[in-house]
Amino acid sequence: MNNWLPYIFGAVMIGSAAYAAFSKHLVRVIFALLACLLGVAALYALLIAELIAVAQLIVYIGGLLIVLLFAVLLTQRHTQGGPPRIHNRNVLAGWLLSLSLLCVLFYGIMQLSLPRQTTEAPSLYELSAGLMTKHLVAFEIAGLLLTIALIGALYWTKKAQTQTDTD
Repeated sequence: MNNWLPYIFGAVMIGSAAYAAFSKHLVRVIFALLACLLGVAALYALLIAELIAVAQLIVYIGGLLIVLLFAVLLTQRHTQGGPPRIHNRNVLAGWLLSLSLLCVLFYGIMQLSLPRQTTEAPSLYELSAGLMTKHLVAFEIAGLLLTIALIGALYWTKKAQTQTDTD
């Protein structure tokens, strides 16, 4: 019964990623990215990786994507009528870089040899307890890096807004 679910979630991810890559409306790109990230979280849940699925939902969808959406909606100035648009430059270079990265990823996946799992996977409680005890410093550093990234994004947005106001 669940054999077709990964294919459905994969199709949703590929479709929304393609739409995000080719769309010219920035807000629609963010919503397509939302669909893609939800598909990734669903695949994690199907793989019984609850902690990663919850982290995907909280960090990427609940935090980063919502901040990105608010940043776009609050900082975009509409000089022309209609929604903000993305202007693609160097399309050929982007395609070449994307295809070469895809080839490298496929080569790496084909060379990967997975060991057989002989032990039972730890529970969500064990993983979260380990994250909050043994790996607390790494968890705090990741939170600090996300905060620094958010402050940097706000700084550059404010700087670009003041340059636009003076022009």
